[in-house]
Amino acid sequence: MRAIIARHAFEGLIRSAILAVKYRGRTRLAPFLAATVTAALEARPVSADLVVPVPLGPRRLRHRGFNQSELIADKVAAFLNVPIETQALIRNRETDEQVKLSAADRRRNVAGTFTAIDTARCHAARILLVDDVCTTGATLEACGAALLEAGAAAVWAVVVGREVPGGPGSSRRR
Repeated sequence: MRAIIARHAFEGLIRSAILAVKYRGRTRLAPFLAATVTAALEARPVSADLVVPVPLGPRRLRHRGFNQSELIADKVAAFLNVPIETQALIRNRETDEQVKLSAADRRRNVAGTFTAIDTARCHAARILLVDDVCTTGATLEACGAALLEAGAAAVWAVVVGREVPGGPGSSRRR
């Protein structure tokens, strides 16, 4: 993966908004979260052919009723005027929630979890991967590896917020 782009730290208002969408179903905040991502992309532009949201597992998607990354990615794709591909990448097994795990356990938890299934669409494409938050980068790295293995020319990731080590939103487990 070439870079993980974030305009904001995962703290304060940004943290509260992400958690409200993710765990309390406040999807009306998704346009606000997407606007922070598009602002990050205005400050650090990338050339993308395709926008791909980080997928949820089927169980978590049924429970939540939506994929917050897809809600954000939809607006990002419109902003960039490139297609969104929600089926390019799948989560081929359920994983433990990352928030409860150390950095090493997060990497082990997502290792081999993602598979690019639309390899024709991914082949030679410059892909912008979209997620809500980056803590250790394990999920984004696993997704990026799957897309590159499918023949993507390049993968960048963009998130709403990124954890700052030792910051208020940081995981206490390392």
